[in-house]
Amino acid sequence: MKGNISEILIQLRKEHQFTQAELADKLGVSFQAVSKWERGENLPDAFTLVAIADIYEVTVDEILRGKLKDKELSKKIQNRKLLLFIIAITMLVLSPISIFIYGVEEYQSYVPVILIIAAIAVPLVLYATVSTEQLSGGTMMTYRQKKINEAIYATCAAGFLILGFIWGLWHPGWIIFIFGYVATVIFNN
Repeated sequence: MKGNISEILIQLRKEHQFTQAELADKLGVSFQAVSKWERGENLPDAFTLVAIADIYEVTVDEILRGKLKDKELSKKIQNRKLLLFIIAITMLVLSPISIFIYGVEEYQSYVPVILIIAAIAVPLVLYATVSTEQLSGGTMMTYRQKKINEAIYATCAAGFLILGFIWGLWHPGWIIFIFGYVATVIFNN
């Protein structure tokens, strides 16, 4: 375990073009301490690990596991998911246009079109909003995140009921919950 950590510490220091003395100055420790960490003879304490992670812009978890995440790949994946999300939301928003194309009287023609578009768009929205960490196990939610989620879903339920009772839009009203899910993902990241 110490070997992986020491290898990561050496790699990060060299990537950022620091000498052991320069890193030691930034951390407020001796260069001998940095040398011992990199030889695997000793480990930095918790506070120093946090400072190292801040300097190198990585997580403490990445240092302790001895495995750095590929930031460029993560960025590309996020950009692709954002594009999918935009396409899916556009599909959901534009799907009622078929009502204007076929006319309100010809509802047998446009309802299947709307349902097909929704059947394609909803999974795209769900995929685009689920982060890679959530797919691979993720972390537990904090109390604050749970409260935010509860407030968002309560608002969605109220909106759904208002749409249903006041305007009779029970069937299209469920889309509110998709936006609620998206909001929880945005606020929890």
